[in-house]
Amino acid sequence: MDGLRARAGLQPTSNHPFFEGMFSPYGTLGLFPSAFAAPQRDWPANTRLTGFPFSAEVDDHPLPPELEKFPGKGEPPVVFTLGSNVVREAGSFYAESLKAVRRVGCRAVLLVGDDARNQVAGPIPDSVFCCAFAPYMRLFPRAAAVVHQGGIGTTGHAMLAGIPMVIVPHVHDQPDNAHRAAKLGVARVQSRRGYDGERAAGHVEALLTQTDYKRKAESLRDLLRNENGVDRACDAVEEVLSHG
Repeated sequence: MDGLRARAGLQPTSNHPFFEGMFSPYGTLGLFPSAFAAPQRDWPANTRLTGFPFSAEVDDHPLPPELEKFPGKGEPPVVFTLGSNVVREAGSFYAESLKAVRRVGCRAVLLVGDDARNQVAGPIPDSVFCCAFAPYMRLFPRAAAVVHQGGIGTTGHAMLAGIPMVIVPHVHDQPDNAHRAAKLGVARVQSRRGYDGERAAGHVEALLTQTDYKRKAESLRDLLRNENGVDRACDAVEEVLSHG
């Protein structure tokens, strides 16, 4: 931290970047909808919720050509992903996920990242597509469900796509995100240590057969579509700047 400040010509500081100096007297943006976390009395003054800051105009990355064709070749797939961080510590997640897919008999997309340790051994059935990464905004609306680590970005994209999820929280805000999504009725939660093919299959089977999960996910999607997190966040910043 001090090295970065020195390169910017600033003096050292004793403030911890994660725990101090996070809130401005001019306002704090909550980049999530009130349906996900309602305002609380102990929040910083002048906190404004904007909704998830996702924009189709910004996320213009297309799906890889082969993946673009895959969802249309059969039933919508279940997506298995560990985001951009936890994917580097995946352990047996993808091998166990493939076992779950075989148990359930569903189609699937495995986003395994660029770590060679995540490559699934053995023959991959035609009903399963593996690749390193894919833009969630393009893929999730074409999926039946998603199994993921519970990062706020992945959780938000799943909610905006209107698909139910299994969350396997690892670190940081992920357990809290998992709890909130489960409370909304759009997710099931499985501990990282207990994640295996049999348990994962049970969760996926429930999402695909118990219609309440899909119904609640679609209702939440319709609610969130009325928000524009990017515009609302920009409006809040411009409002502060306009007052000098």
